[in-house]
Amino acid sequence: MQLIGFNFTKISGERFKGVRPDLKIDSDVTITDIKKQELDIIKDDQVLSFEFDLKILYSPKIAEISFTGLVLFAFGKDDSKDILAAWKDKKVLDKVRMPLINLIMNKCTLKALQIEEEFNLPLHIRMPQLVAPDSPEAKSSKKE
Repeated sequence: MQLIGFNFTKISGERFKGVRPDLKIDSDVTITDIKKQELDIIKDDQVLSFEFDLKILYSPKIAEISFTGLVLFAFGKDDSKDILAAWKDKKVLDKVRMPLINLIMNKCTLKALQIEEEFNLPLHIRMPQLVAPDSPEAKSSKKE
């Protein structure tokens, strides 16, 4: 499995109302299609295109950030056949799913952080923070 390319085809962000104390942030990645892709530069392997949607939802109906795109991977012919056969049942093989989802999450998270900053939204992931050594937070984390 070799990464050939990653492209966004749509990036969308919308803020509906102000942030509330009962805010909940969820994210969801969906693989919407897997297709064989013809590329002249790849001779021995077969290239597959994985189309995806990723949504970050701020509830209750506060904001939504969404990404649509595709990832191109090169596979051996046998692996490619197995992946396409599984996709006929709308399943992504385990050996492909985790690296694929991780790549999508990594690429989209960087863009999402920029959008969240511009829309003045809380970040959907927890950022590392420095804590003074004598603070109550530092003392409680040493006990764990």
